[in-house]
Amino acid sequence: MFLCKIKEGISVINVLLVFTSMTGNTKEMANAIADGIRTNVNTQLTLIDIYDQIPEDLITYDCIIIGCYTDGEGEI
Repeated sequence: MFLCKIKEGISVINVLLVFTSMTGNTKEMANAIADGIRTNVNTQLTLIDIYDQIPEDLITYDCIIIGCYTDGEGEI
């Protein structure tokens, strides 16, 4: 899931990437996405496992990315 509220004229985009992983695959993907985001000098990234404390004030983020694992035949 990818939610963004990018406003024109913003100099730095605050990105929150939240994930949960059962076997490590989603964590690996979250880290790959994070690496890509980090290559943009105009972003500030926060990478958090869902089981860690999620920031209370989500409104401060311009973009929120959520990743989770699937089970069985791809059910979430």
